[in-house]
Amino acid sequence: MSYPLKEQTGISKSKAHHTLQQMENQLRLIDQKLKVHVDREVWMHFQNEIHQIDFTKSSIEKMRV
Repeated sequence: MSYPLKEQTGISKSKAHHTLQQMENQLRLIDQKLKVHVDREVWMHFQNEIHQIDFTKSSIEKMRV
């Protein structure tokens, strides 16, 4: 007497939940890294603009003298 083989066509609900949790954690980490990178880029741009403004003010002051 032979028994038919049981065909498994997917993963368990708990395995799927675990995998999705791992993906969520990875996405959260990526999001944090991107925010830090954007914050740094914005800060560098801001500093550059401030430097340009200070340079322009200084140049105008020198022209007045």
